[in-house]
Amino acid sequence: MILSIQHPGAFCRKILFLTSALVLLYLPARSQKYEFNPVCRQAWDAVMMFRFNEAGNLLRQEKILNPDNLIPVYIENYIDFLILFTGEDLSYFNQHRDLMKKRIDLLSKGMESSPYYRFCLADLNIQWAFARLKFREYATAGLELKRANELLKENHARYPAFMPDRLGLGIMNVLAGIIPDNYKWLASMAGLGGNIEQGAAHIQRIIDYQGGDPFICSLKSPACIVAALINVNLRNNPDCAMAVIAKFDTDPDLRLYAQSPLVIYAKANIYLKTGHNARALAVLSHRGNESDYRLSFLDFQAGTARLNNLDPGAAGSFRKFLAGFRGTNYIKSSWQKIAWASLLAGDTASYRKYIRQALSQGSLEVDEDKQAAGEASSGLMPCVPLLKARLLFDGGYYQRALQTLLNNSLTQYIRNKSDLAEYYYRLGRIYQSLQQSQRALTNFRLAVKNGQGLPQYYAAGAALQMGIIHEQQHEYASADSSYRLCLSMDYKEYKTSLGQKARAGLNRVKKHLR
Repeated sequence: MILSIQHPGAFCRKILFLTSALVLLYLPARSQKYEFNPVCRQAWDAVMMFRFNEAGNLLRQEKILNPDNLIPVYIENYIDFLILFTGEDLSYFNQHRDLMKKRIDLLSKGMESSPYYRFCLADLNIQWAFARLKFREYATAGLELKRANELLKENHARYPAFMPDRLGLGIMNVLAGIIPDNYKWLASMAGLGGNIEQGAAHIQRIIDYQGGDPFICSLKSPACIVAALINVNLRNNPDCAMAVIAKFDTDPDLRLYAQSPLVIYAKANIYLKTGHNARALAVLSHRGNESDYRLSFLDFQAGTARLNNLDPGAAGSFRKFLAGFRGTNYIKSSWQKIAWASLLAGDTASYRKYIRQALSQGSLEVDEDKQAAGEASSGLMPCVPLLKARLLFDGGYYQRALQTLLNNSLTQYIRNKSDLAEYYYRLGRIYQSLQQSQRALTNFRLAVKNGQGLPQYYAAGAALQMGIIHEQQHEYASADSSYRLCLSMDYKEYKTSLGQKARAGLNRVKKHLR
C-alpha cells in the first residue's frame, strides 16, 4: 500500500516538531553550577558586615546575570539564619520558614557529582535546625540535623579533600560531645557521633587554610568565631580562644571582617569570659555603624562589661538591649542586671521594682534567665559585698574582688548558708585566677560542703573548678571524680552550662585514665 502525502508542508512541519522534541528530550538539562564569583564574594562580605540590603541587591544582580548559579541561594539562606539566630524574631521566622523548602528544591537541582551539592544542602539544614532550636521546634530541628549529618558524612566519604565540609562536620562532632542527657534522644535521632576534640580539629583545618580558594577563605571567618567560642566555653582553653580571635587583626583573609558585628560579639564574649573587661569595653565602644541590621546582643554585652566595673550607668545599655531585641532570651537577666545597678547605687526600692520584672518578662530557656527568675522569686536581695566581688571577678579585677571580701567581717554580711557557700566559691575563683591553686581548692571544698543540697550553683560550680584545677595538674583521677561530682548534684541555677562543661571535662580526661 502506497501512502499518499496530501499536505507535504504540514507533514514536514510535523517531522520538524517531533525531531526538535526528541532532541530536547535527550539533551541534558542546563546544568546548575556553584560559582563563588566576585559578585558573590562581594555579597558574602556584605553579609558578614550585616549589610543585608546591599547583599540582597548583589544577589539579585547575580541571579539575573547567572541564573544557573546556586551560590546566591546558599548566601540568601545565610542572611535569614543570621537574622533568626541573633535576633530571635518569631514574626520573621513565621514569615520566612517556607523559604527553606523552596531553597532546598532549588539546590536539589544542582549537579550531584559536585561536592558542593551535598555541602549546600547540609548547611541549609544545619542553619534551619539552629534557627528552629531558638523557637523550640526540637523534633524538626532533630530531623534536619540528621539529614545534614548524613549528607556531610556521604560527601566526606566521596570527597575527603573537600575542605568546606570540615565546618559542618566539626559542629556535628561538638554537638555530640555536649548534648545533655535529657536531649540524648535528639543526638540519637540525628545520628550524631564524635566529640569536642574531633570537632575542633575539623574546624582548625579551615582556620589554618592558606590556599587561594575564595570560598574556603570566606569560611575562615565563621570558623574562627565558632572555634573561639568552643575553646573558651567547652575546651577550657582561653589562650587558644584569644589566639583565634587575634587572627582578625593579623590574617589577610580575616582583617576585612574586624568590624563585623559577629566578630565584635565573639571578641567581646572571649574578653568577658577571660577577665579582659577593659578590652571588652573598648571593642564594644568603638564598633562601627556600617550595618543596616542591629545586633542587639552587643548592647547586652556592653551593659555586662560596664556592670563588671561597678558602673551603675550599665542599666542604660541593658535598657537599649530590651528596646531593640525581639526575642525572649536574656530578658529576665537584663532586668536582674538593671536591678543590680540600682542596688550598687544604694537604691533598694528600685532594685525591688526592677527585679519583679524578671518574674513576668521573658522566658526560662537559658541559664542566666533561670537564675534571674530564681533570685526574683526568692524575695532575697543579693548581699552587696558578694555581688561586688562576683562582678569584679567576672571583669578580671581580681585584687579588687579579693579586697572586697577580705576587708569586711563575715558577720557583717553573711546571712545564711547560701551566702557562706557563695563566699567560699568566690574566694576559690579569685585564688584560682591568681594562680594560688591550693587556696582555691580549700575554698572550693568548703563551698561544696556548705552548698550541696541548695538550689544555688555554688557547690556544683566549685566541683567543676576543682576538676579543672586537678586536670591542669595532671591529676586525672581526681579531675574525673570532681567532674562527676558536679554532674551528680541537684540544683537549679546554670545547670545546663555547668553540665556541658563537666561532660566536656570528662571527655578530655578519659583518654588519660585508660
